[in-house]
Amino acid sequence: MVFNSSIRLTRLKNGVSVITLPAPFMASIFLGVWVKTGSRYETAHQKGLSHFLEHMLFKGTEKRSAIDIAYQIDAIGANMNAYTTREVTAYHIQLLKKDFEFGCDLLSDMVQNAVLDPQEIETERQVILQEIAQTKDTPEEYVYDLLYEKIYGAESMGHPILGDENSIASFSRQDLLNYIQTHYVADNIVVVAIGGLSEENIHHTLPAYFSSIKNQSSSCFKNQTSFYSSPAITKKEYAMQYDSEQSNIVLAYPSCAYIDENYYKHSIYSLIMGGGFSSRLFQEIREKKGLAYSIYSHLAAYQDHGFLEIYTGTTHKSASQAIDLMRDLIKKTDNISHQEVDKGKNQLIAQLTMGKERASIYAEQLAFYFLHHNQLLNIDQIITRIKSISYQNIQEIASYYRDLIH
Repeated sequence: MVFNSSIRLTRLKNGVSVITLPAPFMASIFLGVWVKTGSRYETAHQKGLSHFLEHMLFKGTEKRSAIDIAYQIDAIGANMNAYTTREVTAYHIQLLKKDFEFGCDLLSDMVQNAVLDPQEIETERQVILQEIAQTKDTPEEYVYDLLYEKIYGAESMGHPILGDENSIASFSRQDLLNYIQTHYVADNIVVVAIGGLSEENIHHTLPAYFSSIKNQSSSCFKNQTSFYSSPAITKKEYAMQYDSEQSNIVLAYPSCAYIDENYYKHSIYSLIMGGGFSSRLFQEIREKKGLAYSIYSHLAAYQDHGFLEIYTGTTHKSASQAIDLMRDLIKKTDNISHQEVDKGKNQLIAQLTMGKERASIYAEQLAFYFLHHNQLLNIDQIITRIKSISYQNIQEIASYYRDLIH
């Protein structure tokens, strides 16, 4: 399905931004709340607190117990989840359109009225410690925690999103309350609803439930500059290798911010290098050399900076060879063809276009873009920009990365 109706932006009286996209042909609605906070906004003492709070919002409000929340979601056949990143925390639910008011009531209740019961905090503390242990047993994930610690050191961008054993053990109920009061404020929140929305839903239901979120005179993005400063990127390449059954390897190269005008050029370059079965990394390291099962690149872009990251997993004895090949492939990009550039552009356009056909992906794109640009996403305009990117533009990006290697 493709959403053809107009995207609407409403600013509620308290400052919450609401983005809606009616699709009358849909029987369901995807509803999400995105909060502009994550591990990047934490102090050293708060390491992992954003994620801990995400868990705790499911553990009861003033009018719902934890089992009430779980049962009420299941009773109407809804799907609900949440996640925390370095810059965003999100809570979302997909439900039948007849149950939309319940979804608004539930999400607004959770982000405003969490009771943070001390017993539940202790239980969830143990759950998160198990989650941390599980991550350490997932080398393809854990190597990125080690990489970011190496890049950023003690800066908040270097904190593992889950925190560590010491920080999780130290959190009190007051720590969680303080974090809510500082970060879960109206200016930092965007609500997105896509699907079978009625005019009543848009003009009355959403404002009725989300206009009561409290605000402060300035948002956390303005207040927390002491530890939300642009990190000092001091090297041309960061390499991390974590050995388990395999050697898990990530090479990271300074790239661009999500809001940078060159973001889509870097994205195309990443797709040429490691985005798909025909990419250079996949063909050379997996198909020709047989050194790895998993090999890919992606652009990790943030508000003010970013990295091109290349991952592979290989045998311990092949690790050095794999790293050399990864670097050599970056060095040998002076022969990128017109066909490769066209392929990369088509991949990126397809990703954006197909994302519009899934409410969950489209809602996330809308929220993420708004939080970073403070304006609505217009995919048609972005596609026009991508189509205008020239072969010479990509050659310039390739030259930039080659210079980092030499």
